[in-house]
Amino acid sequence: MAQPVPLPPLSAPQKTNTLAIVGFILAFLMSFVGGILGIVALSQINKSAGVEGGKGLAIAAIIIGFIPILIIVVLSILGPVIGNVFSSINQGL
Repeated sequence: MAQPVPLPPLSAPQKTNTLAIVGFILAFLMSFVGGILGIVALSQINKSAGVEGGKGLAIAAIIIGFIPILIIVVLSILGPVIGNVFSSINQGL
């Protein structure tokens, strides 16, 4: 008769980091605040040594939170350049 295979020990389910959840929600409402909370949550999750989950939510909060700021910066840099291009085109017509 074969020996029974021992089951691995049961582990407690991972607790999702609260700031990751709040940061993700706020990333849609107040982008910069959500992005900052996502950074704080990601730091807490990494320091928890696997006790806390929610890394994906924290990363999503960071990305969603900072995309509007990135768009504003890019447009403020490229806006004058694009304006000059259109002005040159209009003068050539």
